[in-house]
Amino acid sequence: MSPGLDQTGQIAIDDLGSFMPWAIQIDSSLRIRWIGPSLQKHGLALAVGDHADQHLELKRPAVPISRWDDLVSLDDKLIIWRVNGMKFDLRGAIHVQASRNDLLLVGSPVLRKTDDFDLFGITLSDFARHDSTPDLLLALQARDVSILQAVDAVADLEAGGLLRQSILDSAMDAMITIDMEGLVVEFNNAAVKMFGFSRDDVIGKSISESIIPPEMREAHKQGLLHYRRTGKGKSLGQRIEFPALHADGTRLPIEMAIVPFKHQDDGYFTASIRDLTKQKQATVDLEAAALLRQSILDSAMDAMITIDMEGLVVEFNNAAVKMFGFSRDDVIGKSISELIIPPEMREEHEYSLLRYRQTGEVADLGQRIESPAIRADGTRFSIEMAIVPFKHQEDGYFTASIRDLTNRQQAEATIERGVEQERLLRRELDHRVKNMLAHLVALCRRAASDVSEDGAAIESLVHRIESMSQIHDLLGSESRCGLEMRQLVEVCIRPYQTCSESVMINGAELRLRDKAAITLTMVFNELAVNASKYGALHHEGGVVKIAWEIQSDDEGASSLMISWEEVHDAPVPQSLDGGLGTEIIRAAIGYELGGTVVLEPTSQGILFLATVPVAQALLDEME
Repeated sequence: MSPGLDQTGQIAIDDLGSFMPWAIQIDSSLRIRWIGPSLQKHGLALAVGDHADQHLELKRPAVPISRWDDLVSLDDKLIIWRVNGMKFDLRGAIHVQASRNDLLLVGSPVLRKTDDFDLFGITLSDFARHDSTPDLLLALQARDVSILQAVDAVADLEAGGLLRQSILDSAMDAMITIDMEGLVVEFNNAAVKMFGFSRDDVIGKSISESIIPPEMREAHKQGLLHYRRTGKGKSLGQRIEFPALHADGTRLPIEMAIVPFKHQDDGYFTASIRDLTKQKQATVDLEAAALLRQSILDSAMDAMITIDMEGLVVEFNNAAVKMFGFSRDDVIGKSISELIIPPEMREEHEYSLLRYRQTGEVADLGQRIESPAIRADGTRFSIEMAIVPFKHQEDGYFTASIRDLTNRQQAEATIERGVEQERLLRRELDHRVKNMLAHLVALCRRAASDVSEDGAAIESLVHRIESMSQIHDLLGSESRCGLEMRQLVEVCIRPYQTCSESVMINGAELRLRDKAAITLTMVFNELAVNASKYGALHHEGGVVKIAWEIQSDDEGASSLMISWEEVHDAPVPQSLDGGLGTEIIRAAIGYELGGTVVLEPTSQGILFLATVPVAQALLDEME
């Protein structure tokens, strides 16, 4: 018969004091019927007859002590509970009597280290004779929390094997206990999962035959023998790493700590074991990531320099080594100010670092800036860099991407010299063309003064040449390419305009390409000459209306639409064919600019319409 039970299987109250000193009996009305001596000693407010919820609290699971059925549902379950006024929790279980009219709430103090005895005023006499908690605490005082929880579970013998096993199986670490012969006496769920053996496979078997590699079994055997003889072991109480065997024969790296202890004069070892596979793989992955990061940095075209918040160099890639002439060993851990920053800029650099540490802000971060820098040989050169702040594991850093501007500045200087030479050549060419056109105008005027019959024709030619000369001057004098449309029209029409009201100009500001400007100059000159001889500018009250706009067709293609309309009261010819000027007007735009032209008489004069693709006629915004 088990201690503490009468012949009917009921709990014998007289035997409970020595067997379960930390227990308390509660009836179905939730009244306290009996209190264990140690619980009575430390829970001074407890009294038989009191309602249980006045003094007791279930902490895990967090169930209120207000309904009998709620407590019954926790029968044989692991619980953590506390008596109001006590400074420590109790770990134990609820056991409902066969009659279902009362239950026994058993427990043992949750102690983590031997100092807790003095802290909570607990003595060894407070424990049952069979309770090994004090012995295990002394043995496991150097162990971490997970091992202590597991061994505490073994210590709770008053709650039975189910309680102990549930605690062990809730441990995150694999927990294996062997006796002095190396036979397995405990193998928790985490160990089953880690090694692939079932409990039935290993309980009572030698640990050497399951998880210890063959080449290490003799050393394990000698270690057990040495401990039995001397009570000492070199690996006890330390975390050690070594390979272990899985049930499928594969090896896995593990870390474990072994703690010896005694129970009822028998010696045991408990090992807390962790699988290092993921940790080892993570280390490999980190090393691979570091190598990849370094290879990326070293293959970068730009120099990459990383400093910490104190301005000390932590990264200096191959491009930076090549650019500045320092080796990595020369700069890692050194202040960047002493290396590449000119002396007159160092104080400003230190102030910027201080300001960022205080406010998290500083000018120019994330922007490309130009600055002088110093090479290892002391020479100065210009750089362009962008600085980006970042954090890694709560520490702040700055990474600068740097480009040497020496080649770019040299190229820019070469381009500038070329542009200047081109400008000089164009000025020289413009000057010569202008002189030639002026000389040609002078010859025409002399010829006009020497003849009487062809003077008007020569004068018209002079106007044409002068218009071309003025357009050439405008194209040559503009700092930008091309010419404004309105400016070109005004130059072409001015020699023939009789008064301000005789010409009406309407159109947006558009800038013509050089080729389009020359072509339209010829066309407008011919139109103006004809208007002055026969059309609106020849007859009193006549008007020339010149307009232009951009239009798009159904397919999205844009064209420059130009119109020249003459209005006057004089007779209008039925046909405009036959003259050279008319042929120039009709052919020039199509041939030079790929456009189309309509030239026809109207009831009041003539109408000229031209359509020119925008790409051929106008400069885009970038030109």
